[in-house]
Amino acid sequence: LSAVSATTYPFLRIRMRYTDDSLRTMSQLKHWIVTYDELPEGSVNSNYKYFFYKDTLQEGDSIRISIGFQNISSTGMDSIDVVVKMLDRYNKEEILTTQKLKPLPAGDSLYFSGVFSTVGRGGQNRIQVIFNPGKQPELSYNNNVFQKNVFIIHDAINPLLDVTFDGQHINNNEIVQPSPHILITAVDENKIRFMKDTSSFKITLRYPDGVSHAV
Repeated sequence: LSAVSATTYPFLRIRMRYTDDSLRTMSQLKHWIVTYDELPEGSVNSNYKYFFYKDTLQEGDSIRISIGFQNISSTGMDSIDVVVKMLDRYNKEEILTTQKLKPLPAGDSLYFSGVFSTVGRGGQNRIQVIFNPGKQPELSYNNNVFQKNVFIIHDAINPLLDVTFDGQHINNNEIVQPSPHILITAVDENKIRFMKDTSSFKITLRYPDGVSHAV
């Protein structure tokens, strides 16, 4: 076994037990035949499938990603587990999703696709797609990870509220018509993150006695 590195294969051992009760002579070994079950091996394969929407996004937009994975061995693999993580600039992890994909026969390929929100994730981030995160044996797990840096522009400017009475802006305590048409408008520079929940608006009317009533 001098041709096999003990450093590379520290757990490789071959032992023979030979008994000769009649002549009590040692058999002369000419060669060994060793059989084994090969471990499968998978690898991220961007040539099979790859899509990444943008690496710089406005908060409110979505991270959209597709990435391929291939069984590059001659041994089939069981159902492939996938974990997707987001790491912020402090390397704080957040698991976005966990999924189980189909079994992967020898030489076959599959891909993962996902869409993820950017709300509340402003700043520098890193997204990771991990195929088979140690769920089943492989020769190596080092080539099972796809990662990409993503910068999310934080939505830091609040919406602008505009109020008109019969199409006119008024000053405080200004007199208006008894039944004016009041138009309340909110304008935001973020063209992606729309305000869809009207419950965000709270409108009250203060009467001359100082008591406010919800409209």
